[in-house]
Amino acid sequence: RGPNGAFWYDPEDELWRPYNAQLLPLLEAFKTSGFDTRHREDSSSTTLPGGNTMNVNVGGPAETPFNLPSLPSAPLEMLLFILTLMAVICIARVGIEKRFKR
Repeated sequence: RGPNGAFWYDPEDELWRPYNAQLLPLLEAFKTSGFDTRHREDSSSTTLPGGNTMNVNVGGPAETPFNLPSLPSAPLEMLLFILTLMAVICIARVGIEKRFKR
């Protein structure tokens, strides 16, 4: 095992398996679909190809441009979210400008 990855020997099929630095197998499914790491009930984790919920929907359905669980899915809620975000940024900007004009 080295800083850029590892090779593992599988005695069952007598093949060497290359892994990258994150110890994910260099399978075509990981290259094309990304990876999805989830926790289990016993507090361990597993990584499988595809289904990355924190990624842009490249080639997926065109319902929304992003597949982020933290964003509202309803159009009205998304509008309110964006307006609130813009208001907070404007209020912070005005406060910063007042502080530096002294």
